[in-house]
Amino acid sequence: MQHVQTKQETILVCKVLLHHRQPRSDAEAYRAALVTTETFEAARTACAEITDAGTQGDCQVTITERFERLDPADCRHVTDPVWLDECRFLLAERVGKSGDLPKALQICKRSRFRRYCAWHLLQDGVEDTLALPAAEAEEILEGFGGIDALKDAPFQFWRIRWREQAGRGDSANEEDCHGLVHQVGCEQALTRHVWELLEAVSRSDRSRVCGLPIGQRVTNRGTPGWVLGPLTTAAEASWASQRCPSDAVGR
Repeated sequence: MQHVQTKQETILVCKVLLHHRQPRSDAEAYRAALVTTETFEAARTACAEITDAGTQGDCQVTITERFERLDPADCRHVTDPVWLDECRFLLAERVGKSGDLPKALQICKRSRFRRYCAWHLLQDGVEDTLALPAAEAEEILEGFGGIDALKDAPFQFWRIRWREQAGRGDSANEEDCHGLVHQVGCEQALTRHVWELLEAVSRSDRSRVCGLPIGQRVTNRGTPGWVLGPLTTAAEASWASQRCPSDAVGR
């Protein structure tokens, strides 16, 4: 008479088979977490099977990106300290882009990369406000007032904004700084911007650049790098006095 396997026996067989199943390799577990699993929880379980600490940390952080997680608690499962900081850094970026800047900055504060983390949030803010007038754009700085790791936020904000505007082919205009809450940071950043552009264009042939008239040393498709005013004129003159021989300076 043929034996009919009972439900209890089936469960027992399954448990034995699972017990004797060969564990997945790190590569297989990593691929499962990043490709084949359908939920964050399943992916996290797959990451936990990885034996190499660095690969496991990479896996634990990458799945938070794959599933676009926004919960700070997800980073608590990252065991490696370096990858834990990376998890918080990337989480802060995602939270910031979701529109919750205060929460994103709080996450940055818990990371060893807190300055770099906050700076990236500031950069995202600049890029989102490039089309706005200067006074309206700098309102984003209100959220960075209590960030000790980025006390120079106004200077950094305007340094990024001047650079982004140059990338679009716009001439920097010091009048944008006039009357701003953070006028000093704006003007300091513009002075640095003038210097950085002059250093960049003169790297291959400084004598040629020195010989050009003031206001014409930096151009972008025929557009001057900046509108000449008292501040930009002084910045360019300061650069020329330190970088150019006196007999080679254009007028």
